[in-house]
Amino acid sequence: MPKLSNKSEFSLKRRPTTRRSGFKSHPDSISNLIKYAGSKKFVIQKNENLIVKFKLPKSNNSSFVGYGIYFWCNKEINSEIENENEEKDNVENYGKNVWSKIGSIWKTNNILSDIKIIFSSKENFEISIYGENCGTIEHDFLDINNNLYKVKENFKEREIYYNRQIRNLRELTPEVNFYKENGQVSFNKKFDLSGNKIVLKNCRVCARFLPVNLGDYERCTLSFSNHCGEVKKKCNCPTFGTLKDEKDNILFDLRFGFQLECRFCKKFTVNLPHNRQRTTSQLKEDGQRRRHFELLLTELYKSSPLLSYRKKTGNELTNDIYDKFNGNCFNCSQKLSLKGENILHLDHTRPISLLWQLDGTATALCKDCNTKKRDKYPIHFYKKIEKLNKLSEITGISLEELKNPSPNEIALDHLIEKKDWFFNNFLKKPELQKIKQGKRSDQLICKALDKVIKKSTKKRSFSFVEYLNSVFEKEGIDVG
Repeated sequence: MPKLSNKSEFSLKRRPTTRRSGFKSHPDSISNLIKYAGSKKFVIQKNENLIVKFKLPKSNNSSFVGYGIYFWCNKEINSEIENENEEKDNVENYGKNVWSKIGSIWKTNNILSDIKIIFSSKENFEISIYGENCGTIEHDFLDINNNLYKVKENFKEREIYYNRQIRNLRELTPEVNFYKENGQVSFNKKFDLSGNKIVLKNCRVCARFLPVNLGDYERCTLSFSNHCGEVKKKCNCPTFGTLKDEKDNILFDLRFGFQLECRFCKKFTVNLPHNRQRTTSQLKEDGQRRRHFELLLTELYKSSPLLSYRKKTGNELTNDIYDKFNGNCFNCSQKLSLKGENILHLDHTRPISLLWQLDGTATALCKDCNTKKRDKYPIHFYKKIEKLNKLSEITGISLEELKNPSPNEIALDHLIEKKDWFFNNFLKKPELQKIKQGKRSDQLICKALDKVIKKSTKKRSFSFVEYLNSVFEKEGIDVG
């Protein structure tokens, strides 16, 4: 479930501070500063391809190597990657007129084949290329002997912990690629330097200027994660919600805002140290709210979609979704399994945070893609219209519904109709009455449901929070 704003309104007291970052801003950084950079422009005919070739330098088995590129195109474009060195590549192709990226990073295994990215389209197209590079990669945070990992004194435990942290590094490429020795990059077509300009934002930890998308494409993230999600109408924090142009001194007012640190620095200088300091209650909080919504809908309809599906069809939901998607992750296309390694993860398609249950409209994703999607609505995760069309075809959810991030109106109306049951029975469960770290689960659930109402296109005067407060008043409960 998305993070809720103003949660302190429903806390008896703020929980004690458990996390201190310990990192320092770079002395040369100005975290809300942006600048523009030029790029290479290629004009390609529809019956031709642009081939970008990466030749890696020699390295030893303990080194990281990788490659990366940012690209912009005025037409829908296909990208085919030939990389015998690594099974997976990070591809964020957001479609036409927006900057996208491709890259990867891996530990060398004595295979150093050339890498090719082949861009093609059904039409004539213009493509801009920025930041193309490859080579060996070195950074303190990628060293197992860094103090980040020495919290595990036993080397074998440290090695397990370290491998867990670097497992999905490719998802941070190209920004994770701190090149020590550069390889060679070549193109099969001529270019000029009049390509589309790219916006670069300063990271306050490493002080690098790295790409971001602005305007309508702010959600198409490149090197920095957004600060606010879909729940808020606007990022109202000036620290995260504005950017300053170094030349014209212009303030850009952002809808979602950006983190101050690039995604690499955020992971290793903020999240990793913080997560070790989180309490058990903090780690369980988000998962508990999600489970409460699942339980709420199951009790509301007096049935479980999984059991109902088996009763109606005679089949297991997991098996049918696996077959629907041909055993592949819908997002990255890698092969999945029903047991063992790379197991299938069922995604709600439309998030549980908007009262959509897991049923026959589920999507098959791998673990990594399911983690990345989290509670995003399809239109905010699958950026290309072709992808949404395909998802509509497979799941049976209309394209219009996939593009419209609205809640389950039927479930919301039904819940309001049964408000007496909700407040007098469901919220009376002992686990929802307990106070944990100064928070009441029943209040947070009501706050989350009011967020769902705000996302609805239907006008409703009902408020779960106000109704719960009236119940507390009648029962003489003092919540501070």
